Amino acid sequence: MSNELATVLANLKPVFRLRWANMIEQRGFNIEVAQFDPTVRSRHAQLWEELLVALSCDTNEKYFSLLEKEGRLQARAGSRVEALITQLTMIINLVWEVISSTPEFEASPQLLRPMTKKLNSLRSQAEASLLGGFTMENLIIEQERARESTQARQERLSKASLVDLVKSVSAFRMVRYRHEQLVFQPGDNRPTLYFILAGRIRVYEILPDARSITFSILGPGEVFAQSGARDSYFHDVYAEAMQDSTVAAIQENALTGLMEDSPLLASRIIDSFSQQLSQSQILIEGLIGRDVGLRLVSLLLKLATEFGVHQPKDEIKIEFDLTHQTLADMIGSNRVTVTRKLSLLQQKKLIRIDRGAVSILDHHALQEMVA
Repeated sequence: MSNELATVLANLKPVFRLRWANMIEQRGFNIEVAQFDPTVRSRHAQLWEELLVALSCDTNEKYFSLLEKEGRLQARAGSRVEALITQLTMIINLVWEVISSTPEFEASPQLLRPMTKKLNSLRSQAEASLLGGFTMENLIIEQERARESTQARQERLSKASLVDLVKSVSAFRMVRYRHEQLVFQPGDNRPTLYFILAGRIRVYEILPDARSITFSILGPGEVFAQSGARDSYFHDVYAEAMQDSTVAAIQENALTGLMEDSPLLASRIIDSFSQQLSQSQILIEGLIGRDVGLRLVSLLLKLATEFGVHQPKDEIKIEFDLTHQTLADMIGSNRVTVTRKLSLLQQKKLIRIDRGAVSILDHHALQEMVA
């Protein structure tokens, strides 16, 4: 049976990878709660390989060792152990689902009984290895913090990014949103505070004539909120992911305890809200009372300032795709008008649009236009 199973599993490797990639796409998660980069992908590919080795023979020590290491890395990344265990279980369930649907096992159902038994045994040991590594590393982290003096801890936290501070608070839950997915809309009535860990979020309002106007475009480390109070600034607004984004959410009723437990984080929250309101006022002042062309230029300058990357020859590239409809929605106009205005700016060699990405070619000239 081992040789037959090894052959089946070897042939199924591409299927496993494709199915897992589809689950990530559809469900918006992966085993790495922190950043999912090429290094992480390589690490998890090795975990897949060792899982298949453990299934086809009795050699599973390396698989459990890798899982223990993964648990330690996840603890250092500030991940939630519940999410890790859930996703590990789903991986093993996926393995059973794929294997059980192969012709070899459909033709010989009696082979599924030992396979199911082996998978269940692997599941319990795998969870123990992942949890063991996670728990041990958390103990080491706690010991490291206990050895810190109060002053050293304050200095360390003062230098920490907002993302690191958020990850240190267990009351937050991590949520991923796909491109153009709404985070919230008027009427949801779930008072919640959000911290952006990755991606871009647009906060906007829909006007009575069905046009929209953008209040804020926020990136990693910034804060936005959803409020149930009718007189709140955030009551009638929408929040939408401009690209795939990850946010940390905390319920409003947990904020009092957060303010007491982490005054530094509370201070960062206030600073972020203050900056957001100031930016919103500047953005709105740049839109109201101006024609579409000037509103569009004001928006492009703001995007270039906040999200632009400097290129050779003094160009500034705005680092995410902007469709003509998206730009129109952001300034309360329509796509046809925005397309015409963008064409004029390109003809004057003030901007360049390449596959949806906008580059500012003459920043000074655009500033002169809106001055």
